[in-house]
Amino acid sequence: FCGTAEVDSIESTIFLARYDAAGLLQWLQEYPLPPQWQGMQVFVSSMAVLSDGGTVISGNRQDAFGENAQQWVLRSSANGSFQFLNDVEGPGEGDNAHAVSTTDETYTVVGMRRQENPNAPGDYCCPRPYFSRFSNDGTLQWSRLFQGTRREFTDFALRTLNDGSVLSTGFTTHQYGSNAYLFNVSASGDSIWHREYSAPDSTCINRSY
Repeated sequence: FCGTAEVDSIESTIFLARYDAAGLLQWLQEYPLPPQWQGMQVFVSSMAVLSDGGTVISGNRQDAFGENAQQWVLRSSANGSFQFLNDVEGPGEGDNAHAVSTTDETYTVVGMRRQENPNAPGDYCCPRPYFSRFSNDGTLQWSRLFQGTRREFTDFALRTLNDGSVLSTGFTTHQYGSNAYLFNVSASGDSIWHREYSAPDSTCINRSY
């Protein structure tokens, strides 16, 4: 179980708790936010248990105005000891980073990167799916920004398939409403396929599993 803890309504730490099968607390760890994060909005999006028993927590942070979004990952050992807190570097601004354990002692982080509007400098819009794969020690293996056909929000369910590829779900928005989509990316970072499914009406699709 993970999340953020607040002091005086300001996020001050990221916490991680582990429970046994009977629901009894085994340990609780708190990781102070870096000084440069103070006063920012810090969001936790997901948690993944890695092949070595450690944990990766992923999320993003924004300034007080909801701008300058940046994705991050926090890594702990199997007993909760802090190992590192790194930004997930990429083009533009990054939101909704979700992590999943993948094959060969790796994990993959998927989220959105908002690109700057060429007609309005400083306006970051047009979210695109962004995939990054890291070794369990945090070393970047590859990263890919995929150009979709519409505003694509990759911020929901994330699964590792038997062939080592990653399946991500999300939704797109367009002038008539929203569509759900599935995106399959190989273990080497290549797009395998992309499918989009029309919604029965214009209601935004906001849950995927």
